[in-house]
Amino acid sequence: MSHADTSAGYERRQFFRVEDRLVLAYRPSDAAALDALLDRLQTDADNGLGLGSVYDVLLREAEPLLLQLGELPTPALAYLRNLEHRLELIAGALLLHELGGNRAPRHVSLSAGGIQFECERELSVDTWLELRFILPGSREGIVAGVRVARCEDIGGQTYPWRIAAEFTHLLAADRQTLVRHVMSCEARELRARQYLALDLPFDLPTAL
Repeated sequence: MSHADTSAGYERRQFFRVEDRLVLAYRPSDAAALDALLDRLQTDADNGLGLGSVYDVLLREAEPLLLQLGELPTPALAYLRNLEHRLELIAGALLLHELGGNRAPRHVSLSAGGIQFECERELSVDTWLELRFILPGSREGIVAGVRVARCEDIGGQTYPWRIAAEFTHLLAADRQTLVRHVMSCEARELRARQYLALDLPFDLPTAL
């Protein structure tokens, strides 16, 4: 079963690619299992990495209250900001726990059509994988089915292999999330190059 998005817009955007670092986990699978996974994800909002999306919903619900924080005494305001920061750290730690596997960030090359990532072991071409990863600065995980297109020996100590894989099973909403992330990174890099050309200081935002 093919789940590839063949729209003209996607065909144009899938070639945008950015270098990044992200936390990911994978496990071997097969086409039938990935078909069943995507069917389940299309009917069930819980992808097993649902903490981030729940946290974001609660955060949006609290936004009207945040507008009133300026009316609080300074010590109370400082305490609430500190509490918010602690909750952010707890949510991030729990999301990494839900992800499982090796939680060290890996260097990746990411597009809407596929991903290249560092790997601790060799994987055969045409191997099917269930891939789970978290975009930098995001608390919502993405679950995708991929097919290995290439495996290269790069001689690294922790990650001696580089895997190139095509997204074959991906929710439309998650694909759009990838498109927005890639285009945002592209725009940020373009601004940085423009500032450098003008010899102006430019601080790239740090991902959470």
